[in-house]
Amino acid sequence: MNNFTDREINLICNLEANQTIAIKQYTADLAFTVRSLARIIAKAHPDVAICQFSQALGLKQIQIQSEGETLTQSNLFPLPQMGQDPMLHYLDCYYQSDADCILIFLDLHKYIQPPNSDRAIESYLRTIGTDVVKSDNYKRLILIGENVVLPPELIRLIPITEMPLPTADKRTAALSLKLKEIKTETINLNNLTEATAGLTVREIFNQFEHYYKHCVLKGLAIKEEDLIAHFVDYKTKLLKSLKIEVKPPIANLSFGGHGELRTWLNGVREVIKPEARDYGIPFPKGCLLAGVSGVGKTLIAEAIANSWNLPLIKISIPKLKGGLVGESEGNLTKALKLIESVQGVLLIDEVEKCVSGADTDSSGVTGGMLSILLEYMQEQTKHFVILTANNVLKIPAELMRKGRLDEVWFAGLPNLEERQEILQIHFNQPKRVKPEYLGGVKRLIPLLADRTELFSGAELAALVTQGLTNIYLDGRGGMPQSSDFIPLAQNLVPLAKSQPEQHEKVMQWSLKARNTSSYEPNNKTHSTTVSQC
Repeated sequence: MNNFTDREINLICNLEANQTIAIKQYTADLAFTVRSLARIIAKAHPDVAICQFSQALGLKQIQIQSEGETLTQSNLFPLPQMGQDPMLHYLDCYYQSDADCILIFLDLHKYIQPPNSDRAIESYLRTIGTDVVKSDNYKRLILIGENVVLPPELIRLIPITEMPLPTADKRTAALSLKLKEIKTETINLNNLTEATAGLTVREIFNQFEHYYKHCVLKGLAIKEEDLIAHFVDYKTKLLKSLKIEVKPPIANLSFGGHGELRTWLNGVREVIKPEARDYGIPFPKGCLLAGVSGVGKTLIAEAIANSWNLPLIKISIPKLKGGLVGESEGNLTKALKLIESVQGVLLIDEVEKCVSGADTDSSGVTGGMLSILLEYMQEQTKHFVILTANNVLKIPAELMRKGRLDEVWFAGLPNLEERQEILQIHFNQPKRVKPEYLGGVKRLIPLLADRTELFSGAELAALVTQGLTNIYLDGRGGMPQSSDFIPLAQNLVPLAKSQPEQHEKVMQWSLKARNTSSYEPNNKTHSTTVSQC
């Protein structure tokens, strides 16, 4: 059993003799892919020798037998001499040889990627891609690896195809095969198939066997819910390896402000329910939350997932960035495939860094990530996607098109009432203020809110924390006083005041989006206004 679709099988087997091809996949299990590939080729070309080369094993011939595939020492080409580069040696042997053969190179693309590209290997591939086609022998060079990307001068010579993840039908067939082996027929294949979305056939086999052996050793019965939990746990570990968080709903999570957004989300909550599909209403796509730093965009996403009783899946674009060309795009594709079966709220932080050069921290991240994300957003039907962006001036227009997102929101600074709400939340956190002093704090909050215009939610939280810290360090008990906080508020300069030009540009951009709150400055010297929804 293999992951290749009929399209890929036809492409691989029906290429003209002597043509070079590259195959990229989004998992690191190259050995299983090579064996599947060899079996496909051997069926179409039984008389042609099939060899593989890797830095770890050198050159090996793949022998196809009814019970499986084996690797043997190849006598097709002479061994390299002492000190000779084995990759260059076998590329040269392939180029010069008159033998009919198929040579599969593992991870060769890593040696022809800038900035450390091996020009000699690149030159050989260019020569093979042009001259070998004229040969009368049946020879084919196949480059296979994870996240294969070729230099521009080789793209026209070497076609690239993707090694797809198995379809639902292939996952069902793999699971059915394993269930028959252990003679179990009480498990619902549909539920298992959904739980294994994003896994290769090899991973499905391995994880099924791990679970079965665990049950045998512990004397446990095979249960559908336990097997599903085993696959989900394995996928969660894979997601963690990509620095992707999956958080269950958190009790009693709240945030202040953003009243307009709250009203909109109340309507979305009803559309999320399966009953809406009975009326032909599609699953909502999601929204973009753009705005200044510190207004609680990530907290909003967590609170939405909590109120809807859905898990939060958090993807950070900078954390997916890889050092090799194509690695960033591959990591994003792999992550999106793995979360296919998990319905929930998908938070993609700092989405503006999908664009090359969006920030000095994102150098090396290409616009290819943006293309992958846009295609996913257009097609997906299981996640309410929340995109966040801090640098609103770098947000690409493609992200804001209807059909990919339901709404574009600007998370601006809180208005007077919302500042009171935010301050109330932070003063009311456990153990911060004794119950007998809450009445006095309630009178303090309006005074403090009136003196904190242009403060973000994060800056208000810092103000409360610093004031209570000072009270603790002074060794004073009793009720928090205005004198503990008003001077702090006067001395704390919010970003909106310390960077007025940047703030003015951000506020001008906000006119393109709906405002999450109804903020209007009450300082007559500050001229910017924001449209209300």
